[in-house]
Amino acid sequence: MPARLRRLAPLTLALLGLLTAIQAAPVAAGAGLSTAETELIRLINKDRTDRGLIPYRSYSLLNRIADARSYNMATKHYFGHRQPDGRTAFDMIDASGTTWYAAAEDIAWNNYADAVGSAIMANNQWMGSSAHRAAILSTSYNYVGVGLQIDSSNGHRIWTALFLKAPDHTGGWVAFQPQPDTAAETLAVEDATSRSVTVSWRGGDVRLSTLTAGFDHYQVRRKIDSGSWVYLAHSTTSTSRTFTAYPGHIYRFSVRACDRRGNCGAWIYTGIRG
Repeated sequence: MPARLRRLAPLTLALLGLLTAIQAAPVAAGAGLSTAETELIRLINKDRTDRGLIPYRSYSLLNRIADARSYNMATKHYFGHRQPDGRTAFDMIDASGTTWYAAAEDIAWNNYADAVGSAIMANNQWMGSSAHRAAILSTSYNYVGVGLQIDSSNGHRIWTALFLKAPDHTGGWVAFQPQPDTAAETLAVEDATSRSVTVSWRGGDVRLSTLTAGFDHYQVRRKIDSGSWVYLAHSTTSTSRTFTAYPGHIYRFSVRACDRRGNCGAWIYTGIRG
């Protein structure tokens, strides 16, 4: 199916479709779909990193819309970018209220028996088409979402991949130095007397293919024994904290990085035993 373009100044929206018929025995819906969807995103990003491109970030909103698009096709038994009610994925993105500048949709179906195998087949077919490959390898988008549903009438696995250019809404990243034991999350202080301990970390903003906001600050918290978390800094660019550890106490630290748009990443934890 040829690529179809629609322009909404100042936006350029690419609608990309592909019909792939791979004969294999159909299976019931629900088998390994989450794993398969994760695999398709991994494959798309591998296509990008193999060519020196920055990976797309998975976006929960796009995953929901892509899943809704696949569900609509599977339950209404059609294959196309425009739904029977006249809406497109772009109308659904608009309705979500999110800010966006450009988007593309790739769709595919196959009857591959294994869900992960179906993801591989869909990705191979998209990469074999110049129009679909352009969306996967674009430097104009920064987020991706995928959805998989099965048409129970014929066993077709229906795939939707959505690509979006949107403002950065991904928080930063943090890693403690030295990296603690991830199982115990503990750096031991074995001395019988108190001592000065320095907790160090590094971090920054997650780089996107486009529109990366850039690192702004860290937030730092500490918890002693079973007490409450207390902020040591709501906004700092320091990458270390020195404190006195006393025997018989457990000190827990958590740090997260925030970007210039106010997006903060996940809290990262470590602990020190006094």
